[in-house]
Amino acid sequence: MKWSRRLVLGFFLYELVTPWLSFAQKSDLAILCVQGISQQCGYETDPMDGVLGKGTKNAIKSFQYNNKLAQTGIMNESPRTAHPKSQIDTVTPANKPSTESAPAVPTGRQESSTSEMEKVPIVYNPPQRGAPGHRGVAAVRGFGETPTFYPLVPDDHIGLTIQEQPALYWYLTEPTTYKIELTIVDVNNDVQPLFEHDLPSPTRAGIQKIDLAEYDGVRLSLGVHYKWFVSIMPDPSSRSKDFSAFGEIQRIEQPTLKVKLSQANKEERPALYAEAGLWYDALAAISDLIDAMPNDSSLRTQRASFLGQIGLREVREENVKKSGE
Repeated sequence: MKWSRRLVLGFFLYELVTPWLSFAQKSDLAILCVQGISQQCGYETDPMDGVLGKGTKNAIKSFQYNNKLAQTGIMNESPRTAHPKSQIDTVTPANKPSTESAPAVPTGRQESSTSEMEKVPIVYNPPQRGAPGHRGVAAVRGFGETPTFYPLVPDDHIGLTIQEQPALYWYLTEPTTYKIELTIVDVNNDVQPLFEHDLPSPTRAGIQKIDLAEYDGVRLSLGVHYKWFVSIMPDPSSRSKDFSAFGEIQRIEQPTLKVKLSQANKEERPALYAEAGLWYDALAAISDLIDAMPNDSSLRTQRASFLGQIGLREVREENVKKSGE
């Protein structure tokens, strides 16, 4: 795109987004728009993840400086509002030098690797099929420890997977020494659980993983609606005192997706799963990347944005906090 076309596009898109963003500063979609516009105009920003991070704020500050606006790092004033007499050719894009000496505004992206810059946003596309699901939240009360815990699953539909032995993720607000049990049942045949197994007590709070591939005795059948329960047992001798949270899962087939996955690298797979409506597989794919590259903070930011798309804001904030450590 030629410089003049980029300039015109940047000016009008910022004019369009600014009034909306002033009322929706924390909206994932609004921030995604700003990140896309900033990159189109030549400003270095965070990956397109829908999170108003340091790189995105610095890109906004650079745009504001180049166009003689207050350098707030948020889009709360448009160029035309600030300068009513300004014309399009007075709005300065990132690659047009200003006549003044620009302040040292670090972009936060100069030392980023190519692979980090090219990360694809993970946008979850909920499936338009099946019965509504639910997310069961539990909180231990009346005993010495008081953790709250819940599965990392959608709350208004059944989470899908194409894996016979998927990974299940749940969240714990504080460590616990109580005994924990996983139970999986067929919703339409809950007389006998498909699987029951004791889990190790978590020594840390945060996101917990249960990898069903580690257990030979459990495999999900195609098309079956399952519920899985995580139960904390303050008193194992009295199971009526258990506290249980639950999620729902169903295994499906997607032959065309398997072809795409075979041609994609590991960094591209979370987005492919999310686009296909496979919640469990998308979450597992981005979490596996985090485990493999724990120092790549942008991966945690991606997962936080992904979890935020189904309303898991507490987990999202926890991930954003960790990404800056």
